[in-house]
Amino acid sequence: MSASPPNTLPPIALTMGDPGGVGAEIAVKAWAALRHSGPAFFLIDDPARIAKLSHEIIVISEPGEAQDAFANGLPVLALTGNVSATPGQSQRENAPAILGSIERAVGFALDGSAAAIVTNPIQKSTLMAAGFAFPGHTEFLGDLTKSAPMPKGRERGPVMMLSGPQLRTVPVTIHHAVKDAAAMLTPQLIVHTAIVTAEALRDDFA
Repeated sequence: MSASPPNTLPPIALTMGDPGGVGAEIAVKAWAALRHSGPAFFLIDDPARIAKLSHEIIVISEPGEAQDAFANGLPVLALTGNVSATPGQSQRENAPAILGSIERAVGFALDGSAAAIVTNPIQKSTLMAAGFAFPGHTEFLGDLTKSAPMPKGRERGPVMMLSGPQLRTVPVTIHHAVKDAAAMLTPQLIVHTAIVTAEALRDDFA
């Protein structure tokens, strides 16, 4: 039996994304690349559909099982019910499962059983047709965490950061066309985004 990655942090929660997209392939390839070095993660998805892509999966019932399982198989925490997946096609009936995967990942992060979440790609138009009221992941995550405790004095609000080895970039407007961005800028929005970013860089990225 292979050794598990060092157990220094809880595992990362990986969301399903749109089952008609590349999320499952990303998960399988990421696990193959990281299985011996970590960091460990688990996928919140339908085990039956993931098993069609890889025979090396281990169904888990809680995030805490992912660390020990990771070196031997991709840990998959099952969603309720099956998912209908046709490669290259986004299906409206999968919207509850897609959103449920994100909601569970956020719940695990908030209760400390996941160190972080990584979101696989979604097809926003499909979710919006099913009643999704947010322009993207960022705003949805902000809504799911709006009641979470914040350190005293910290500014609250969802902000997107694009992070690379040498540069971190934070757009003031999110999920809007470039032609509309200038009209959306206000002094209050610019200052709010700057404060959230500065506090995060100081407290979370130091």
